[in-house]
Amino acid sequence: MTKTTIQVKKAVEIYFNDLQRIRTLGGGTGERSFYGPLANLLNAIGDTLKPKVSCVIELADQGAGHPDLGLYAARQMQKGRPREGQIPECGVIEVKPAGDDTWMVAAGDQVSRYWERYRLVLVTNTHDFILVGDDFAVTAGWGHFGSSGAVMPGKGRAIERDCTRDERIALGDAIPTLGESTFDIYLNDRAYWRNIPAAIWDYKLGGYQVLKKWLSYREHKVLERALSPEEVQYFADTARRIGAILLMKARVQNTGNYGA
Repeated sequence: MTKTTIQVKKAVEIYFNDLQRIRTLGGGTGERSFYGPLANLLNAIGDTLKPKVSCVIELADQGAGHPDLGLYAARQMQKGRPREGQIPECGVIEVKPAGDDTWMVAAGDQVSRYWERYRLVLVTNTHDFILVGDDFAVTAGWGHFGSSGAVMPGKGRAIERDCTRDERIALGDAIPTLGESTFDIYLNDRAYWRNIPAAIWDYKLGGYQVLKKWLSYREHKVLERALSPEEVQYFADTARRIGAILLMKARVQNTGNYGA
């Protein structure tokens, strides 16, 4: 392993040991008690970067509220503190308790305000991490304008694969209905929705794949902007609703109960 890899590995181990210690003691809060360990982790990683990046806890209100932590480039720092009036150019961080759903938080108004101001927001519940940034631009080729000006579907990038062990456990009895395989659906070269079961991805209304049709109208060349965090969450929510419809249909067919 390289020196940098060893440093990062050690920082991660210290981070999780600190989390366990705080939770074992039982006297801390669900959120603020974990700012310190998270800041230490990010500073340790930031020290390995060129230029270095520093993490600052509890930012002042710069027009969008008070992010929990901010990430400043080395040139923004003076004597260990951010220069006055500087916006953290490496983004801000929103920390939530361990039981919170990071995707739900990322789609909320608070993170949307931060994103509008800082353009890069790391959302975490101390163990799940979601980066909300301009990576939400759909550029995988899902749609384009035809010669008549109508939006035409493209091939996009959908990678079919076998479910992982954990995914199979999570699906449980739903596998016969939702399928043995699953898809990773790409927005672009960096961001994707993971684990969209085959039956959900293939689901059609009026002859069109619902999720693929939705993506065709969100291609960056068509929409002329990146997706918002709410739109990213909407895609995931729609996939869940399609799954619920398929499971409900299967139960009705299996029981023969077609009543209202």
